[in-house]
Amino acid sequence: MKPKYSVIERAIFLGVVALVFLVPFAFAGNRLFLMSAIVCWVMLLAMLWLTGWVTGNIEPGPGLRRGAVPITLLVCWIAVVVVQLSPIPLDVARAIAPGSARAYHDASLAAQSPWTYISIERDETTQYLYLSIAYIGLIALILAVVKDGQTLASLCMCVVLSGSLQAGFGIAMHFAGAQYTLFFKEVSHQANVTGGFVNRNSLAAFLEIGLGCGVGLMVSQFGTGRVRSLKQRVRWLVDLMLGPKFRLRVLLVIMVLGLILTKSRMGNGAFFACTLIVGALGLLLMRNSGRAITAFLASMIAFDILVLGSWFGVDQVAKRIEETTISKGVKAGVDKGEESLQERGIPASTILPAWKEFPVFGSGSGTFSYLYPNYRPPDPPGFYEHAHNDYAEFLIEGGGVGFGALAALYAATLFAALRAMYVRSDQTRRGIAMGCVFSLVSIAMHQAVDMPLQIPANAVVMCVVVAMSWLCLVPGGSGRGYRHGREQRPSVDE
Repeated sequence: MKPKYSVIERAIFLGVVALVFLVPFAFAGNRLFLMSAIVCWVMLLAMLWLTGWVTGNIEPGPGLRRGAVPITLLVCWIAVVVVQLSPIPLDVARAIAPGSARAYHDASLAAQSPWTYISIERDETTQYLYLSIAYIGLIALILAVVKDGQTLASLCMCVVLSGSLQAGFGIAMHFAGAQYTLFFKEVSHQANVTGGFVNRNSLAAFLEIGLGCGVGLMVSQFGTGRVRSLKQRVRWLVDLMLGPKFRLRVLLVIMVLGLILTKSRMGNGAFFACTLIVGALGLLLMRNSGRAITAFLASMIAFDILVLGSWFGVDQVAKRIEETTISKGVKAGVDKGEESLQERGIPASTILPAWKEFPVFGSGSGTFSYLYPNYRPPDPPGFYEHAHNDYAEFLIEGGGVGFGALAALYAATLFAALRAMYVRSDQTRRGIAMGCVFSLVSIAMHQAVDMPLQIPANAVVMCVVVAMSWLCLVPGGSGRGYRHGREQRPSVDE
C-alpha cells in the first residue's frame, strides 16, 4: 500500500525538486550569494520538516533509519570543519598542524597568544561549514520524506529532467552564439556548450550524473524475464524505440549530445568507461535483466555515441584526447596544443607535499587557493582556485581525518547501491541503484583530473544520488522486497 504524504512532506519534496532545477542555471551556484541562497533554502525546508514532526503531522520515513551511516559520516566531516575553526593551544597546533601554527605566527596574529587555529583562512572555512551543513540537511530531508518507490522514481526523474534541461539550454545557446551579462559577468556560449555553468567540464560532470540516473530509470522499466522468441525480441525493440520508454530515451539522447558538445575529455571518457563497467556489473548482479541491460547500453554506444556523435562532433572530442599526451615538454613561445595529463596534474602534484604540514585536520576547508602560492612552481604561471583533483584538495584541506570520512562515505554508498542491485527484487529500486552506481563511478573517475564536487550544483545532485543509493535498500510497503523473500517477481519482459 502506498504511504500517505502530508501537505508538509509534499511541500518539502517540491522544495528539493526546485533546488535541483534552479541551482545549475546561475553559474551552478558558484558565487557567494548563491551559496548563501542554497543554505537558506535547505535550512528553511529543514525547519518546515521539524515543525511538522514536532506537531505530529509527519513521521520520518524508513529511509532515515537506513541512512544513519552516511549521515554519521557526514557529521564526522562537519566535526572536522568545526575543529578547524575552533581555537586550540599553540603547542597542540604545532603537533597536529605545524603549517597552521607557523602561518599564524609568521603573520603575527598569534604571536602574543597561546591559542591559534587550524584553518589558515577562517572566512572560507566558515562558508564551507555552512555548505556542508546544507548538504547533510538535504540528504536527511530526502531520506525522511521519500517513502515509496514511485516517489523515489520521481526524484530520480527530476535529476534526469534537470540534466536534459541544462544540455538543451547549453546546445541552444551554443548554436545561437549567445553572449550576455549575468550578475555583472560577461558570459559567452560561442566556444563550447556550458549551459548554466561557468566551465564545460563542470557541466559534463552534471550530465554524467543525469545520464546515470537516466540509465537507472530505463533499466527499472525492464522486465525480469528472459526474452526467448523472435517475436518477443522484436516487441522489446519496438517498445524501447516507440513505447513509453521513448520519452526517457529522448532525454538521454539530449544529454549525450550535450556531453559530446562540451568537448570535455574526462567527461566523455568517464561516460564511455562507465557504460562498459556498469553494463558488466548489471550482467553480474542483475542476471534476470542482464541481456536487456546489455542491449540497451549497446544501443547507447552504437546510436547515441557513434551515429549521433559523428554528426555533432564526437570526432573533435577524440581529437582532443588524441592530442593529449601523458607528458610533454613546455617551451616558451611554442603552441603546446592540448594540455597534457602532467600539466593538468601540476596543481595537485605540487600541493601534495604540503600534507605533511597539515596531516590530521588539514589546512582548512576552502583554503587551497591561499595555500597553493607557497608551493606553486614557476611554470606554468597563473592562479589556481582549485587543485583540479578533488582527492588532493580534500586531503590537503581536510587532512587524514576529513579525507577518511569522505572516502568512507563514498565506499559505503557505493556498496549500498551495489547491494541493492543484487538483493532487491523491486525492479524500480534495482534499476535506480544501478543508475546511482553509474553516477558514483563516473564522478569518481572525473574527480581524478577535475573539481566536479567543488561546484555547488554538482554537489547538490550528488547529495540526491547518495540519498537514493540508501533508499534503494529500503523494502517496499509490504516489507518483502528482497530477492530471497516471498515477493513474486514478473516472469515476462514487457
